[in-house]
Amino acid sequence: VGGIQALASLTLENAANLGSEVVNTTGNQTYTGPVTLGDNTTLTSSGSGNITLAGTVNEAYGLVVNTAGTTTFGGAVGNSMALTSIATDAPGTTAINGGGVTTTGSQTYNDPVTLGTATTLNSGTVALGTVNSPSNGSLTLNNHGLASLSGVMTGVSSLTARGTGTVQVNGTISPASVTVTSGATLAGNGTINAPVLVQTGGTLSPGASLGALTISNTLTLSGIAFLQLNKAVPTNSLVRGLSSIAYNSTLTVTNLAGTLGMGDRFYLFEAATYNGAFALLNLPALGGGLA
Repeated sequence: VGGIQALASLTLENAANLGSEVVNTTGNQTYTGPVTLGDNTTLTSSGSGNITLAGTVNEAYGLVVNTAGTTTFGGAVGNSMALTSIATDAPGTTAINGGGVTTTGSQTYNDPVTLGTATTLNSGTVALGTVNSPSNGSLTLNNHGLASLSGVMTGVSSLTARGTGTVQVNGTISPASVTVTSGATLAGNGTINAPVLVQTGGTLSPGASLGALTISNTLTLSGIAFLQLNKAVPTNSLVRGLSSIAYNSTLTVTNLAGTLGMGDRFYLFEAATYNGAFALLNLPALGGGLA
């Protein structure tokens, strides 16, 4: 549709089956009813028009939306049949108002995202930059691969890491709270301006291998803390900025290179106050007959 010459605009009322791989307009595209993908599909507005999918979007194909206007998902995406992937381009904004997006593969949001309600992203991998929720909706990341948060997050009532993947915070996020559930991992070199709870079975692994994660609030660590150091440099992964830390769980530390010896010190947590003790310590071997 619009392959030779882009349409000025397009409005499809009621249910729509998008069997075309490409839909090109210079202005708005509006799909008022549920959309079923019949192939991998790219929706493009070359004139910064708004692309609105007001209903649900389903079927096991990929969807790409390109516009410098606003992309709106008004209904749940992949709620009855997961999409394989979804991607938006860098110009414009994306509004997720339907409560959830489900894909078997990647979700890549290259433009700023607004959440209109409590939202769950079910995926293999997720890439998010700027995220804002004017309605103070929650965000749950249920991924089995990497979920990357590289921008600024504001207005979100709570962020929950769920599933078996890793949520990597490399930007600055300020939800009201962060929770890491069993099976999920929190990592990254960014800043979290919120209290963090790592539940039993969850993992905290600051950095990207080595690096520092700043938590400018409290940390309650009931799950696993996995940190790495490199004696040969020397350097180590670190959680810093804490007002307090409470722990009663497992600490695992691995040494990437070099031999640990007498007098070596690596600070893994920087906090104003410390509470509790690790129940289990898995520490790297010492050299020179030390134990």
